Amino acid sequence: MVPRYAVDCIKMPQKPEQSMRTSWRKAILSVGTILLHAIATVTVDASPIAMTTTAATVLTTVAATPSLNPSTPGFLKRGIRVGHNGNAVIICKTFDLSNTWFHEVIENKTSNPLNTNDEILNNYAVLLLKGINRDGVYRCMQGAEILSETNLTIAAPGLTSPEKIQIGSGDDAALVFVHDSNIKNIRYIPRILPHDYSDYRDEKINQTELDEQTTLLLIRNASAKKSIFTFVYGDGQSSNEWELDVGKAPEPVESFPCRGENYEFMRCRMFYPPNNLPTEYKISYEALQNSIVDCTLDKGSAHNITLMARNSGKCIYYPSQEFHNFTLIATNVLGEYTDKISINTHKSVVPPKLQINVEKITSDSVYLSWKNRKQDYYKDIGLEYNITVEPNGYKKYNLTKTHLTEYSEVLAYNFTLPNLPYANWQYVLSVTARVNCNTSEWNEPTLEVFTTAPRRPDRAPHTYVGGFYINEKDITLYWEGLADYERNGGKFTYVIQELDMYGQELNSKETNSTTVGFSWFETDRIYKIFSKNAVGASSNSSIIRVVSPRELSPPLEIEKLFENGTFILKWKHPDDYEKQPPSNYTVFWCKQMIRKKTQCNGSMHFTVVENTRTNYSIHAKDEPITAVAANYPRGSSGLYWSNCFAELNAPLKQLKRLQATVVSESSIVLSWENPNCMNVFDGYNITYCIWNNNMVSSCHSELETSTQSTSFILANLKAYTFYKISIQVYGDNHRKSPPNEMEICQTKEAAPEPPTNLNYMNVTSRSAKISWTAPTETHGLLKMYYICYKKFNDKDPKCNETTDMSYTLNDLTSGSDYEVWLTAWTSKQSIKSASVNITTMIGIPMSPTDVILERDDDYYVLSWTAAENSDDDMVFYELIFKYNDQRKILTVQQHVPGKDNKLVCRLKYPGCTEGVQNMKVRTINVVPEKDLDMSIFAIPGKGTQRELAKLVEYKYKTHIDFKCEDVNGIRIPQLPYMPNTTYYMLKSKPTDSGFNFTCTPFPWENLVALITFVSMFIATIVWFFKYLQGQWDIHFIFPGPLTTLMSMSSKLSTGMEDNKPENNSIVSAKASDGTSLNNIGKTSVPSCSSESGVDGVGDADSDTPSTSSEDVNREFSRCWAKSEPASPQTTITLNSLSYSSHQPSPLRCKKSFDKPIFNNDDYLQVEPIVPIIANDSSTSSESSYLHLHSIKSKSNSASESSGNKGSFGDYVTAGDIAATMTTPTDALLDKHAKMPLLLQMTNNNNNNNNNINNNIFKTASL
Repeated sequence: MVPRYAVDCIKMPQKPEQSMRTSWRKAILSVGTILLHAIATVTVDASPIAMTTTAATVLTTVAATPSLNPSTPGFLKRGIRVGHNGNAVIICKTFDLSNTWFHEVIENKTSNPLNTNDEILNNYAVLLLKGINRDGVYRCMQGAEILSETNLTIAAPGLTSPEKIQIGSGDDAALVFVHDSNIKNIRYIPRILPHDYSDYRDEKINQTELDEQTTLLLIRNASAKKSIFTFVYGDGQSSNEWELDVGKAPEPVESFPCRGENYEFMRCRMFYPPNNLPTEYKISYEALQNSIVDCTLDKGSAHNITLMARNSGKCIYYPSQEFHNFTLIATNVLGEYTDKISINTHKSVVPPKLQINVEKITSDSVYLSWKNRKQDYYKDIGLEYNITVEPNGYKKYNLTKTHLTEYSEVLAYNFTLPNLPYANWQYVLSVTARVNCNTSEWNEPTLEVFTTAPRRPDRAPHTYVGGFYINEKDITLYWEGLADYERNGGKFTYVIQELDMYGQELNSKETNSTTVGFSWFETDRIYKIFSKNAVGASSNSSIIRVVSPRELSPPLEIEKLFENGTFILKWKHPDDYEKQPPSNYTVFWCKQMIRKKTQCNGSMHFTVVENTRTNYSIHAKDEPITAVAANYPRGSSGLYWSNCFAELNAPLKQLKRLQATVVSESSIVLSWENPNCMNVFDGYNITYCIWNNNMVSSCHSELETSTQSTSFILANLKAYTFYKISIQVYGDNHRKSPPNEMEICQTKEAAPEPPTNLNYMNVTSRSAKISWTAPTETHGLLKMYYICYKKFNDKDPKCNETTDMSYTLNDLTSGSDYEVWLTAWTSKQSIKSASVNITTMIGIPMSPTDVILERDDDYYVLSWTAAENSDDDMVFYELIFKYNDQRKILTVQQHVPGKDNKLVCRLKYPGCTEGVQNMKVRTINVVPEKDLDMSIFAIPGKGTQRELAKLVEYKYKTHIDFKCEDVNGIRIPQLPYMPNTTYYMLKSKPTDSGFNFTCTPFPWENLVALITFVSMFIATIVWFFKYLQGQWDIHFIFPGPLTTLMSMSSKLSTGMEDNKPENNSIVSAKASDGTSLNNIGKTSVPSCSSESGVDGVGDADSDTPSTSSEDVNREFSRCWAKSEPASPQTTITLNSLSYSSHQPSPLRCKKSFDKPIFNNDDYLQVEPIVPIIANDSSTSSESSYLHLHSIKSKSNSASESSGNKGSFGDYVTAGDIAATMTTPTDALLDKHAKMPLLLQMTNNNNNNNNNINNNIFKTASL
């Protein structure tokens, strides 16, 4: 079927036979179109190849499969053009090379392909042609099948670049460069030419050598384009240029429109499809009696043909013929395409321009008529008329056009055009015609101009609530004026009547403006406005009601903006919007009168928007003046004009009067004036950078999104730092104002960071050196450091200032714990640094204070306040008792001070007969050698004597020249057990009690009388006892201590040394040295006279005999003085022993023994205990002390003591003296003691708390 370029029309009513013919034509056209598009196009992939050659260059192609159509063969075709005696090569793709050969059709010659060993050419048959001097047609055959056909032609003489190849898209091509064998470095250069058609394929280009004189460039799967290829060799020499055109087989024209001019002639135009291969189009049409007529293109045109009347030539136009049938044949090197086109003669006709008559014009109608020749040709299809009536300036005023479509079978018509909307207004009439088909072309329109008749205005001007502006004593009314097309006649004005609230007319004015002014007396008014022209006034009026708006809040911040041809009015709600919102808003705008900000040049326009809106868009050509009124139930605020105008896309303006005020070390207050409208930008971009050595670093940005802001606080800044600050106004579309540069601002000083890395060194008993690292951030000019320190128990620290990085604390007390910290100062103080804890070394202690000596009956009460920093258990005190020239010392250890840090010693009054007694107290720090402050004190033999050493150190020793009967806060000196440790005593100056006791003479006469009486009394009792014992066999019970002594003596071993007595009887006997002895069991005690004293303090001699326990003690003392010393730490008292002055003392002097006197089955003798501690400053030799032995009960422990200490319950012996160990205190006996001591070390409280008040010196049980 033949496709037709015809489109079905939506027709007016047609004749039945005409409709039937049209239906058959539709069916034929549809079937032909479907068959045409069912023909598929088949292509074989190939590559375009860049080609170039010299005089000895051979250009070859391989045909691809073109688009198939009824005229295209089923094998590949291409064309090659070369110069005279040129070279060419033909290749074709084959899969059976042995059965492939070439056939030259014109001369009927055959050739075999070249033998090649190149892997790239494995699937190609290659035919090389040299010295070509005639045209030829070469077919590549595979058996009897034609694979491709190449049309080889010789270029016309004189062509600069005769070589050209034409192939289909996707085909393969080869370019051969024949050269001398000495040519080296051969390469190719491609260049793309302008072309009409393109496709893009996976094109591949390979260069290979056929032999030493032949270079082949193979292009596979070529893309559609035009290109130039050139071989380059040697040092830049090149071959001739070769053009490669890659296109497609011929295709039908894209369109073939034809136009018949009022059945007089028809002109058609062809629109060719794009192609890179030159394509020739030939056209013919079918004339009467089925004859075929060839048509030629119009002179000077490559696309147009014109069919004229019968007698004008062989391309004849037949107006009465329904169709003109054309045949179009397109041909190029790849093939041929034939297209058949059918043109409907009637539908392609365009009617001539109409001649129109305008008559009978009124204010709203007009009568029209027209006619034309050749009306009979249009009867079969009919005519469609398009009639448009445009008011003058309808685009300007956006007026309504009158448009209608009429139908007629002939080219003649007349009718009345009614309902024209505008009186006294000019209209433009336009009438066009076409044949009755919606695809047909309209003819040239006919234009006529006419004006309607006048009438009075149809309406009064529009007014809205709030259409007034009150300025002090004047009120101006605004209304929306009538447009020119609404005035309906000449001499147009507005009439305004001023009425009171009762309708009484007070004033009247007439104006041709849309505003009018009246005096304002702050009284409610009603204003009526009429429209008026030369015919009369409008039948209705518009009203503006004005109520005093004092209490009605207006809208705020009214701004006018412009964007993309639209003006945008923006505002904010009234202040009391939440409490009393307006009912709505009225928006006003008009063209501004020159130099009048609130007067309109033309009509005022109004619109009412909801009370939730705060913007309105206005479409106006020129910039209007704008206003907004807030309307309430009882009235309106009246007009408030916009106070700012800006283009939204215009550059933002720079801020004005930018100021910066430094308010603190971390904040700067910025203030400015903003010339921009609030609604044209989104906020402020505040950039601040640290300015250091004229360099910007560490920049930060802050955004202030409130457009109403005119100030901003930069917070969290670095103290004492220079900042460079700039502010930009920013908006959407990346708009920014020019930045504001300002002077450099420096924040105020702040407290610095605290010092770090506190360290201490050179710690002595009085001082310590502190060092530190400066703060990492000074936040200002660092002025000084405060170094503060305090003892742990103190509340208030001491602080000193320095500018150095180290400081020596010189007023410390020895053996104290201190907390030390620092603060740094600029104009402000830093927080405390991390503290360090320092313990000073132990040195000379502080003297005690408040030393008081009081007399309480038979006792002295010595009290004092503990020395400062004496809360350590290594603080001792020396209590110095001075009586005339005699001096006795008691060493005590601080234990738990009493109330107000008071220490008390209550000692028995020793009595005195003459002279003065007083007491002093000094503080002693007992220091292990490792803790000794070597910066002040030196140990002989351990380093050089220091210049600072003012005192000689003292090794530890104590004095017990007397005892305290009652104590408070002190105890017996007791050191912790630390092996191989030497202790030293550092003493303060003694503090005098400030009180001296003067002694009174002793009444010796009374004492002698008393002793005589007591002696006689005791003798009488003893005699009487003996008498009774002799007279009656009465059992006599000795006192407890004496019985114990006798019991112990009875258990003495019979294996004692020779110098110890054996089996002495109870009867008195004489010792070997003539001394009288009294035997108690097996214990021999020497008899001695006694000395009296006050608990070891007094030492006055007395010859008065005594039978009291003191007498017994004196006996022991006297004997002991002749033999072995007693320990100053122990005392023997035989309180329960009493004897008659006539009875010999049972205690007699006896020679000392080196070993213990106990050695039987009940006790074990253990190793000697070596004393290590001295208490007498007069001697330091261990030879002054007896070796002690400890004896343990077998029932308690079978293990022996070791070292120099006994265990609880052990007996300790030295010669004849024995004692019981009840404390873990070191035991010793001094040879130089002034009296014999039978020591028993006991502890009367269960907590083993050594307290001098517990009378540690007890009677030994013998």
